[in-house]
Amino acid sequence: MAEILQKAAENHSNKGIIYIKSNGSEVFQSYQQLWEDAQQIQAGLQKQGLQAHDKVIIQLSENYDIISAFWGCLLGGFIPVIISVPPSYKDFNNEIHKICQVWQLLDETIIITNQSRQQEIKYLEQWLPNQTLSLSFIEELKTHSPHQPPIGQPDDVAFFNLTSGSTGIPKCISLTHKNVISRARGTNIICEHQNDDIILNWLPFDNIGSISDWNIRCVELGCQMVYVQTEYILGRPLNWLDLIDQYRITHSWAPNFAYNLIHEALKKEPDQKWTMILFERATP
Repeated sequence: MAEILQKAAENHSNKGIIYIKSNGSEVFQSYQQLWEDAQQIQAGLQKQGLQAHDKVIIQLSENYDIISAFWGCLLGGFIPVIISVPPSYKDFNNEIHKICQVWQLLDETIIITNQSRQQEIKYLEQWLPNQTLSLSFIEELKTHSPHQPPIGQPDDVAFFNLTSGSTGIPKCISLTHKNVISRARGTNIICEHQNDDIILNWLPFDNIGSISDWNIRCVELGCQMVYVQTEYILGRPLNWLDLIDQYRITHSWAPNFAYNLIHEALKKEPDQKWTMILFERATP
């Protein structure tokens, strides 16, 4: 996995990821910048004593931070799992339950979060009697000097993806580097994806489709990506079509409910004009 990101940084330095924030503002991260950010985070985690095959929980809400932390873990051989940030750490809810279960399942692993959440996330400890959380802050991790990442093996576990947990404790599905890269290359060949594709994703990155198909597959191609905070689309579904038109998106995706949201939104705002050649419906 480290090799495909390094290749993208070297061969497609003018491309990368445009991040659309909740307020509609944008930030650009080139592949070169992602490569450097990931190396800084890798170095920071190693400085904290993490070694290859150690597990990491990612508790970040901004897509820029999630993607940087995810790749930083991959470069260091650490095994990340992305879990959505709960609306509050104070009151027990399904997301709190999931975080606590996974944290215990992964042997009380380190959690990457933001400095601004340092006090709030400590409320998790009330659901973990006699336990103390080990935290790492994304802002501090990015202050370390990049260095060449270690070389992993194809059959090493790259990251975990969680099952829904609807029938009990969420299970961590192990995905190896070979597994994920083979899928990415196979999908690109079968679907005839190209380097000049421009993709848009607004689904959260704890979803396997978002992180595998709409990140790793695209890094393998070195194509341009546009990532949108989920609430920016859910707050006004037609923002999705506006962005497709604005950035000349070639591929996007959503679960079925999103198309109904578009249908209902068009009833309220019927006077819309877009110059799209094709809007392809795709679900994993």
